[in-house]
Amino acid sequence: MHEHADAQSLPVPGPRDSEDDRQRKLAALRTRLHEEAQAMRTPEDWARCLRLVARLPGETFANILLISAQRPGATILRGYDPWQAMGRQVSRQEQGIAIFSAVRRPGAGDRNPVPSWRDAERVGYLWDLSQASGPTVTARSATSPLPGRTPPGLCDALYWLARREGFAVERAHGCPEDDVTMWTARRIRIPPGPDEYQIVWALAHQLGHVLLHEPVSCPPGTTPSGCTGVPKTEADSVAYVICIRCGIPTAHQFPAPPAWAGRDLRAQPAGAILAVGERVTAAAARITRHLDHQLPVEQASLLVRDGVERTPARPPPKPPGTPASWPTPRSSSRASSPAAGDRTTCIRALTDHLRTLGHHDDAIQAAGLARPSSRGTLIDHFRDRVMLPVLDEHGTPAGFIGRARPGSRPEIPKYLNSPETSTYRKGDLLFGLHQARGALARDAVPVIAEGPFDAIAITIADPAQRVGLAPCGTALTSQQIAALAAVSDLPRTGVLTAFDNDEAGRKAAARAYGILRPATAKLGSVLLAAKDPAEILQRDGPAALRTILQDQIQPLSAMIIDAAIKPWERQLQDTGGPLLAMRDVAKLIAHLLPPDTTTQIRQITRDREIGLTDDLLHPVDNPELTEIARLLPADTPYQIMQVADRLGFDVSEVLAEVANAVTEDGRDPKGLRRIQRADVEDRHPACSPAQLTDSSFPKPFLVPQHCVWHTHPPGVTSPVRGNTAPSRRQAPPST
Repeated sequence: MHEHADAQSLPVPGPRDSEDDRQRKLAALRTRLHEEAQAMRTPEDWARCLRLVARLPGETFANILLISAQRPGATILRGYDPWQAMGRQVSRQEQGIAIFSAVRRPGAGDRNPVPSWRDAERVGYLWDLSQASGPTVTARSATSPLPGRTPPGLCDALYWLARREGFAVERAHGCPEDDVTMWTARRIRIPPGPDEYQIVWALAHQLGHVLLHEPVSCPPGTTPSGCTGVPKTEADSVAYVICIRCGIPTAHQFPAPPAWAGRDLRAQPAGAILAVGERVTAAAARITRHLDHQLPVEQASLLVRDGVERTPARPPPKPPGTPASWPTPRSSSRASSPAAGDRTTCIRALTDHLRTLGHHDDAIQAAGLARPSSRGTLIDHFRDRVMLPVLDEHGTPAGFIGRARPGSRPEIPKYLNSPETSTYRKGDLLFGLHQARGALARDAVPVIAEGPFDAIAITIADPAQRVGLAPCGTALTSQQIAALAAVSDLPRTGVLTAFDNDEAGRKAAARAYGILRPATAKLGSVLLAAKDPAEILQRDGPAALRTILQDQIQPLSAMIIDAAIKPWERQLQDTGGPLLAMRDVAKLIAHLLPPDTTTQIRQITRDREIGLTDDLLHPVDNPELTEIARLLPADTPYQIMQVADRLGFDVSEVLAEVANAVTEDGRDPKGLRRIQRADVEDRHPACSPAQLTDSSFPKPFLVPQHCVWHTHPPGVTSPVRGNTAPSRRQAPPST
């Protein structure tokens, strides 16, 4: 029912306009309304009314039906006084369009802004634009989409409306194959596809179900998939109105109204048509109000005589110096200060916007979108940043990562994460994991990068073979790898890392190796020079980054060894530097071995250390080394060979030190678990020549039975690490 803003637009009752006359006119208009509803027989009759609903948002379906019958080509409708206020004069011979009219009651909310036609107080009259003469009328219209494309931001606005109604939207294949709303899970699933028109239709259709058909109790498995009858007609009608309203062409064919409203007059099909129309109009009005608030609008001039729209003006260009990929700052209509760019407005623009949507301050702060200021007021947590949502396993945004504007001040962090909330725990989530589920199921290789933009660049460069993932502001955790293993076959695909080739990147690789090794043995590292994946994509393009991801791969263990040898570089030229470095790295390799492997090594050595020479420094044969080598995981021999090559040792010497480190760890489990410290001087103080010579020999070793034993006088130091012979030697075998 049409609603007027002031009393002047309503027909003023005169002396002859008695209550009986008013009721008689209302009764006649109600009779005509039922006749028009009864006359709806063809699908085109229903579609014609829906097109008028899209053109005249806010009107009730009863008035739409009356307007369609009296003036089918109506464009812009106003009362007599409003046309005069706009400088236009209604011609005397023009007959007004009779509609139901009432004044809005105090306290009417947005969900029912206009009373029903059954509550009408009087008959009102409207005139079309073509019935009034005067200056050009300027109206606001939605941005016209390009051919084959939807208006910018339309899909995001529909996603956000679904979230406001408590439903998460996911783009994924499933069973059934069509789009569906899952009431119990509170999710809307839309099949992925390149056709933006189909996406908008599917979203609007499911929103129609959400707004009109949500059951009070939701039995498990209840969905509107394969909807038929009146529910399908209502949801399709809502989608049809939204598409027409947004300029999206649609050729949907509705069933004839008698097919779903009934043909038997005793069933009152006219009443069913009016009821369905009122429900569709109310749901479409809610979606339209949301889209009008979210989508940009342009000024479109309407000519006086024919109502033809002129070409909308193009948006103003960005200010000079603004990066092409960064949005132009906009002044907010919700600003408390009239000055554009007011600092108070900038630091709480999102908070104020969420308040206008009805969200309480406690909920805004609990979601991590605002924080208390020094004055105790709420300010935005994210300001002037590119926002990247972090989705949980259900596709629901759990938190955000904000990237600062390029060229920001040094004290501004480049990345800012949402604070820990009830739904956002940084150590449990991987950025990009939910979006990559389909590719991971098809055996794409996960590539773990340092930042979210690096992960996005990797996915762009090689989407079919590799997908980029990134921790959310923390080091890689076992919970994140468990989430990754739940959606991919890691033993089959393996994992790649793409950390920067600097000190921080090497430390990150060392930490990641210990987390990833229990999940898969196929671990690789992408060889990056001085640029990270995002820079390579920006400067050299997707082909260059794809080549690096495919060809420049080394085992992750190689990066671990390089990181372990790096602190020893200044001492490698010293006499004992290589030996100390080799033993230190051997401890690291031993620490990375699986627990079952270390147990078997200790069983072979019987908790005694292996030596490669006897007391006279003669080489001895150690068949235990061959047996130990067969037990090692696939990447451990590569690590041992790399250490031997880098530090100039024989492979057997490094293998023996690894076995001895395992034995020493069995004696002192806490000793091998010490994390490498940055200060090497504190850990390895300067040694005297005697101490260095003494430490160059292995600890008491496992000597083969055929070796000749030599005795030393009591108290004389044995060359075996400075221990006395009686206390460290076994008794020679009896003859």
